[in-house]
Amino acid sequence: MKILTTLQALLLTLPLLAVTGCDNKPAAAGQNSQQQDNRLGSAVTEALQRDAVFARSDINVMVSAAGQVTLSGTVASSEDKRRAAEIVQQVAGIKNVNNELDVVSPANPD
Repeated sequence: MKILTTLQALLLTLPLLAVTGCDNKPAAAGQNSQQQDNRLGSAVTEALQRDAVFARSDINVMVSAAGQVTLSGTVASSEDKRRAAEIVQQVAGIKNVNNELDVVSPANPD
C-alpha cells in the first residue's frame, strides 16, 4: 500500500516538475551575449581613449556577436587608421576588426 501511495504522489508531482523545471537558457544566453557585447564595447572604447592620438577622436565602436567589432568615423592619417585597428585587436575577446574608418586630413588654416 505504501508503494502505491508513493507511486501516486510521484505521478502527481511529475507534471509540476516538468513545468517548473523548464529552463529559460535561450533568453538568458541572449542577455549574457548582449552584456558581453556591451563590456567589449566599453573595453574597446577605453583602450582607444588610453592612446593620446585617439583620446578625443571621432571613432565609433560597434560590437556584434562573437567579438566582431566595426570601427567607423574619421582619423587624421592612414597610420592612425592602422593603429586604431591594432589597439582594438589587442582587447581580450575581440575576434575580428572591421575597420571602416575614413582618413580625413585636418584643414590647414591659412
